[in-house]
Amino acid sequence: EALANDAIVAARAAFVIFATSTLVHYTLRETQTRMLRFTAELRETISSRRSYARLVTAHLLDSAAFAPIMIGMMAFLFEFFADQILGLLVLTLVWGVELYAAVALRARTSVRYLPRLLVTYLAALHAYLFKHPFGFKYVALLACVAAIGHALLFFWNRYELQALRTAAVTAARPRDTGPPLDESPRRPSRSYS
Repeated sequence: EALANDAIVAARAAFVIFATSTLVHYTLRETQTRMLRFTAELRETISSRRSYARLVTAHLLDSAAFAPIMIGMMAFLFEFFADQILGLLVLTLVWGVELYAAVALRARTSVRYLPRLLVTYLAALHAYLFKHPFGFKYVALLACVAAIGHALLFFWNRYELQALRTAAVTAARPRDTGPPLDESPRRPSRSYS
């Protein structure tokens, strides 16, 4: 019975993490694409000295399509977490992590390993929240935020700054696309002759 309960908790945690992060990722990508398109159209409209009121109105109405997505995502989380403030804080945490990944992750090692680590931290938080619904929810959330903050700062300091210093990431090349990562680190052979 305990094993079945643990499996149900793990499945719920995986489902909530997948659904929330997918919707947040989709919303961020679509918003970025629409903003870039809007900027290009606005630049063209202003340079041709036309009124931009219609363009701005169309963009606002187009962006209003995301309101039901956000409301639905919050209602979805409120159903899983009995505490609405906790659901909102978890959603804010996922938004922050996705936003950091979209803006700051450029080094190949960070892109490869940081998302896995963050999902592990979020899975541990969700597993605790689902397994102990009357436990120390906010303390667990604070611990998860601290662990995620540490991971973000570690990867930034260790890999992102190094990629910027070595020019592996530049304005012309926004992602590190160097030689393939070696799965198993090899030590250089030494010759003693």
